[in-house]
Amino acid sequence: FVGLVSASSQSSVFFEIKDGNINSAFDINPNSGVVITQKLLDYETLPSYKLTVQGTNMAALSSNTTLLIHLRDENDNAPVFTQAEFIGMISEAAPVNTVVLSKK
Repeated sequence: FVGLVSASSQSSVFFEIKDGNINSAFDINPNSGVVITQKLLDYETLPSYKLTVQGTNMAALSSNTTLLIHLRDENDNAPVFTQAEFIGMISEAAPVNTVVLSKK
């Protein structure tokens, strides 16, 4: 569940996403206005969406609203080492718990 758009009218309102639905990432229930995801979303690819939603009543009169959707970044990327190999040197006479390598 992403969001809910609503409109007031003297008759039933039919909802439709008219613009901004990149890669058909979202769908809207035409009767309730509930917006749901249709695809996996990725903050690094596209951090936000700006959907234009149209509401049309039984008299065929319509109006538009904007639904802004901001993705929250999740820690979904593996850590990246700063170099391919690290080298630590230590004396064979070093006591237990001696630091071998530390972050600089």
